[in-house]
Amino acid sequence: MASHNPRGERREAGKRLTALDGLRGVAASVVVIHHVLLASVPALAAVYFVGTHPHLSSLEWALVRTPLHIIWAGPEFVIVFFVLSGFVLTLPALSRGLRLADYYPRRFVRLYVPVWGAVAVALVLHVVISHHAIPQASIWLDNHSVGIHLGSVAHDCTLIFGAGGFDTTSVLWSLRWEVIFSLGLPVVVWLMLRAPAALVVLGCLAISAADPTSQWAIYLPPFVVGAALATQFERIHQIRASAGATLFLTAVVVGGLTSNWWLGSSTLAQHIAPASVTVGAALAVLLPLASRRTQQILETSPVQWLGTRSYSLYLVHEPVVVCIAFLLHGRGWLLLLVLSIPAALALTEAFFRLVERPSHRLSRRVGGFATKHLPAAFQPTVNASS
Repeated sequence: MASHNPRGERREAGKRLTALDGLRGVAASVVVIHHVLLASVPALAAVYFVGTHPHLSSLEWALVRTPLHIIWAGPEFVIVFFVLSGFVLTLPALSRGLRLADYYPRRFVRLYVPVWGAVAVALVLHVVISHHAIPQASIWLDNHSVGIHLGSVAHDCTLIFGAGGFDTTSVLWSLRWEVIFSLGLPVVVWLMLRAPAALVVLGCLAISAADPTSQWAIYLPPFVVGAALATQFERIHQIRASAGATLFLTAVVVGGLTSNWWLGSSTLAQHIAPASVTVGAALAVLLPLASRRTQQILETSPVQWLGTRSYSLYLVHEPVVVCIAFLLHGRGWLLLLVLSIPAALALTEAFFRLVERPSHRLSRRVGGFATKHLPAAFQPTVNASS
């Protein structure tokens, strides 16, 4: 009879969470490909913004209207990021409690300092490389042919109101929701300690389906679904998905994440799609926790490198793609891919070393300072006994 090995279980749990780093790397890479195609394939950009295009090639149609859309499903993989954030922020809070005097300074330093650095990088690249409208270029690329407006830059730096314009980098729209969820995490943790996880998930999916036009109904529920998954980590930890189950779950993930593109445009489909995407994103997070085969892929060195730098890659890649696309006059998706990927990765590594990693150290110091110097009355903790 095998003996109980808690250290081995902790190592296994740690490896599963390492696989989630790899998932972040995959998600960030898909967002990069999404922007490369938007910048260089006018038909795909038109479908993305308008919903249709009269002259799609067979390949373009397949990339839009079939599960092949997963290759460039950037907004959908942002939903995966949201589920991941809900999961990884809630998991330690459930086990150790959430000391607000430590949590808030750490969290916001880690979010905002890299954002400010990315805005600075984008402004420099915007000045160095001319952003001008190009005849017959993609809608998305031409949207970047705008001047720099201080009001928009201020919105990007605060993240709350109107972040994600084309002056600097449009990816900052998603950071607004990260900030909102981060502010509300104590309430979410309190809820997770008292409500059945299945009921929370069903409620979130119902909210998403009820109003598919509301950003609040689309973007906040995935965070809460991730938090609900965190409450079930011990149960998920026991799952050992077979090869067949892994293949099936992967197919469901792909189908769910791309469902808003192939379900159609009926009223029913529009209501189903946001919840379906959230389910796909939640299963994408569950898969590395349950499937050893998926873990092995996500734990490979290149994917782990991308994962540990996924936030930097997410923040700085778009200005690189845009600048090179302007230099190429909006043509040649393959050449843009070949040129922009290495440039974005090189800038990512520099940004990670010079901005993101130092922000981690700064966040620990700021959190420690607040914990040490704030009076006890200003240091509430959310835990199981709250």
